[in-house]
Amino acid sequence: MFKTLMLHAAAALVASGCALMPPAPPAALAPPAVAGTVKVQWLGQAAFKITTVEFENGFKLWHMGDTDVFGDMKLIAEMYKPDLVLMPIGGGQFVMNPQHAAMVTKDFIKPKAVIPMHYLTNPGLPGTPADYIKAMGGSPIKVMAINPGDMVEF
Repeated sequence: MFKTLMLHAAAALVASGCALMPPAPPAALAPPAVAGTVKVQWLGQAAFKITTVEFENGFKLWHMGDTDVFGDMKLIAEMYKPDLVLMPIGGGQFVMNPQHAAMVTKDFIKPKAVIPMHYLTNPGLPGTPADYIKAMGGSPIKVMAINPGDMVEF
């Protein structure tokens, strides 16, 4: 049985097609609208938790939460191969800045798509999706800067 998982300013995955619709924070991660199971895994050391979700159709989501760069991001990516990463990009004391987030995206994780999050919600998170996209350069990884009310389908 899948219970709703609360995410901070992220996106809601709905339907078996993995559509994304970001409601106002906090956002809820909803189960796919198909029968079956959803696997939620809590990974990482005691200092933090890493959330990966694998849906019945095989689609994998990694919600990175509030984090800076750490070496095991590469290991987690290799083990769980996320299709979509919710990537903090705001900068500041606890969150990657757009340049570090782009480096992690391109060199460590290499997902199919990224949704930037945790930016511009307070003065301590000045990074923007435009900064992140610029730092991504010509990478083929799809960056989806979404706003509340937008919908993105996979």
